[in-house]
Parts: sequence; structure tokens; C-alpha cells
Amino acid sequence: MLICFAKPGKEDYFNLYKTTPWFKEYNLNIDTLYKSLENSFIMVTAYDNDTLVGFGRILSDGIIHAYIIDVIIHPKYRGMGYGKYIQNELINKCKSFNIPDIQIIENNYSAYFSNKSTISTRQENIASIIHRTI
Repeated sequence: MLICFAKPGKEDYFNLYKTTPWFKEYNLNIDTLYKSLENSFIMVTAYDNDTLVGFGRILSDGIIHAYIIDVIIHPKYRGMGYGKYIQNELINKCKSFNIPDIQIIENNYSAYFSNKSTISTRQENIASIIHRTI
């Protein structure tokens, strides 16, 4: 498994994104979906050989707030800790920038790999979880 802080290839990202429930919901074409990555602050990719199997990104002002979104793990690799690993890498990267407020945007798809020991729930039934670095 190769983990890196890099933008994935367009087709690789599209193929991984197709494994999520969001793909049918948003109905984005490959170019529009890839364009959505342009304003990301940080991206983490996970590859098994040449296949993109995991991804996560941060939207941030780079100073105060950071939002971890779109953590995606290919179905064949779910339940193996890769989602939690990517999420932790994103949190650690925010800490390296001394960003004091990190919010993890979750939903039913992504909630199962949250590291509950470092995150406190904002409110029951809300899809946003907060991690404070200070």
C-alpha cells in the first residue's frame, strides 16, 4: 500500500468515486468531478500497486478551520483500517499547519471508520464531527 499527499489521476478518482452512494446521487461527469478537487487544501491517496483504493481531502482556510471530506475506500479494502489511516493522516497534516479547528464531515457511508477516541460528536444525528487540536 502506497500512501501519498497527491492529487489522484482523473480516471482513477472517477473509478473510485463510482463505488460510493454519492455517484448516483450527484450524477457528475468525470471532468466536473475532477474539477471539484481543485480547491482542496490537502489530499491523501492510497494505492495498491497502480490501483487507487483510498482517498480523502481537506477544504480549509489554512489557518483556523479545516474540513475533512470525501474519505472514500474501495469496497474490497473496507474494514481494513485504511479509512481511519487516511483520516488520521489528514488530521496530522492539519496539526502540522497548527490549524486549531478540524471538522470531519461524515455521513452513514463514512461514519464507520471514525476514530472516536480523538473526536467528539457535536450533536446526535448531525453529520458533522469535530476534532479540536487545541
